[in-house]
Amino acid sequence: MELRIGRRREPVTLTELADDEKLPVLRAYLRRWKVEIGAFFQGVGPDAPDADLARIAPGYPAFRVARRKDPG
Repeated sequence: MELRIGRRREPVTLTELADDEKLPVLRAYLRRWKVEIGAFFQGVGPDAPDADLARIAPGYPAFRVARRKDPG
């Protein structure tokens, strides 16, 4: 896989996060975009307890993006 920004391309590897690893990602996403996307998160906001985020985590994929070293 590669990440493309304009003409620049960078090889990357994506690894799906486990549900418990998603909590800080979901919280940060909700903090940043709550006004625009809040309705799509089942009433859970950025200040919700971890238990609420854990309840919805299975419905939201999240990935770790890592640079892939060029072979050779």
